[in-house]
Amino acid sequence: MLRWRCKALMTTVLLLFSLTVCQAEERKDEWKKPDFNFRGIRTILINTSIDPQAELDEFSLRRLETFYAQAFFQEERWEKTNFRFITSNQLKERISNITGVNMQQLEREDQARHQAELERFTPGIVDAVLHSSVTAFGYDQRFVPEASRTYKEQEEKEVEVDVRDSTGKWVKKKVKVKQPVRRTVTTPAHYDTYGNAGVTYILVDAKTNETVWMLLDIREARNKDPLAMTGRIINRAAERLSKL
Repeated sequence: MLRWRCKALMTTVLLLFSLTVCQAEERKDEWKKPDFNFRGIRTILINTSIDPQAELDEFSLRRLETFYAQAFFQEERWEKTNFRFITSNQLKERISNITGVNMQQLEREDQARHQAELERFTPGIVDAVLHSSVTAFGYDQRFVPEASRTYKEQEEKEVEVDVRDSTGKWVKKKVKVKQPVRRTVTTPAHYDTYGNAGVTYILVDAKTNETVWMLLDIREARNKDPLAMTGRIINRAAERLSKL
């Protein structure tokens, strides 16, 4: 995951969107730089990250990788756009081919030089960097106090009534009638479970380091899976980006 000036960018988006990490207050915001020529962008590096407070297990991490791959590398939606995407590993491979230096090995042995090489060659290889950060993921428990509801309904009952028979004699006869009945239903106190998910996106011009597009999508829903919600957010962001 490329750390290319990510901290400064995240500070910017936090200020603009007033986002509190890992809270599930629903919000959908989007901004793009006026008059920016998005048609001038072709190659986009995808830089993904996860906030430390958004705890994901290994299974969820692998699923997220699949979501990104499907949304940005396998979808037909990009055939009608100029945008083509590369991963951090693909970027490093290209730099290695240019410099003759094994970037994977360099990252282990000299992180400072590794970072310097990334910043040196990235603007010449890609036109923009898309920073995608999972900022909310998990479940919330909300206490719901006991509540009662009273309502009326028509209840059918069988009753005896006095009627005259064909001879004029009074006799007992059973008939069915409907009578209003008041009922009360009580829901015990309990906890509702809400899934929450949130992702921020920042598209940066690689040549000028200027932010040109941002999207914030935070969702919450009762009894929903955060992983599935995150997948829908990723797909929506890709769809919005393809319309630029």
